[in-house]
Amino acid sequence: MRAAFGVLASTLAVVGCQMILSTDRTQCAVDADCTLKAGPGFVCTSQVCVPGSVQDAASADAAAPPDDSPWGCLANPPPRAVEDRSAPVVIRQRYLVYSLSDCQHNRPIPGTQLKLCSQRDVTCGSPVETATTDCDGYANFRAAYRGFEGFVLVTPPRPTVGDGGSTWPETTVRCFRELAAREAAAGKSGDRCAVQTDLKGDPVIPIPDDLVEGVSALVPPPSAGDDPAKEIPEPEAAHLMSTGTLRSLLGIVGRPFDTNGGHLLALALDCQGKPATGVNLAVSGGIGQNSQLYYTDSSGLPNINQGETSERGETGYLNLEPGPTGIGVVTVTASRAGTGERVGVYAALTRAGHITYLAMPPLRN
Repeated sequence: MRAAFGVLASTLAVVGCQMILSTDRTQCAVDADCTLKAGPGFVCTSQVCVPGSVQDAASADAAAPPDDSPWGCLANPPPRAVEDRSAPVVIRQRYLVYSLSDCQHNRPIPGTQLKLCSQRDVTCGSPVETATTDCDGYANFRAAYRGFEGFVLVTPPRPTVGDGGSTWPETTVRCFRELAAREAAAGKSGDRCAVQTDLKGDPVIPIPDDLVEGVSALVPPPSAGDDPAKEIPEPEAAHLMSTGTLRSLLGIVGRPFDTNGGHLLALALDCQGKPATGVNLAVSGGIGQNSQLYYTDSSGLPNINQGETSERGETGYLNLEPGPTGIGVVTVTASRAGTGERVGVYAALTRAGHITYLAMPPLRN
């Protein structure tokens, strides 16, 4: 009797496995069919017999609310958008000043020349689209598409120097003339950081005249278009800095200014798109004798001993070596400092004499 039971049990086990694996034909219509064929505990799911525990687990997963905590998405990070040239998107950007001077800090940079470039065109010899920032530092690109892989080459406005002094581009002058008029109408022209005018009534441009050229990485590739009129808060805008400010930051970390160096300014973001604390950075490629990893402290100044991002989420590498051509690519890995969980791996283009701006949201690689 025991032998007969053992044979029967073995037979049921084999039949049960076949019920689960042989999915090319209808196995059941109701749970009772599975009880007959595979034994107690099997249920009918999509005309296939599976253990009830599998169905329960699937149901539990489906019923579980999404984890919207700051790092909840790391269990299943967002995938990269698949390239779809038939799905146009709008890429909206904003450029402000990062400065150690409070009267220049966060000023919009009108008249910045932007080139949208394909990732394959590292020199941006054939830009996909060009744009110029408006008086509030905004610009829109409309020639991109879902999954577009590329970057934006950034050339800030500069005055030309002649016999009569320096002359800013007309777009920049016009924007600050309009701002000076608005401040005067609001009774703010006497404020310490208001736009001043010279004896001719022309505005004294309150932005640095030596802003460093930049590379703004589009990471991850866009999955949907931006609202072409959306407001971009100051903390979320790209901040360009002057050569003078860059020299000061290098002095803080004890490194010389390398005129041929490329510099990486990165912002770690959590699953909610907010600056992320407790993230560390690893960079592969382009590291030379004078290169320096840093994290900013709560006041925004670089710190080489901190080891992870503060609540500002800012980190980066100064004085990277782009190589003999002046153009290089570094691999950037962001991880949570406390757990070692990987946030994402990103490729960043570096150029001699440029600052590369890289946002690092959680990303499935």
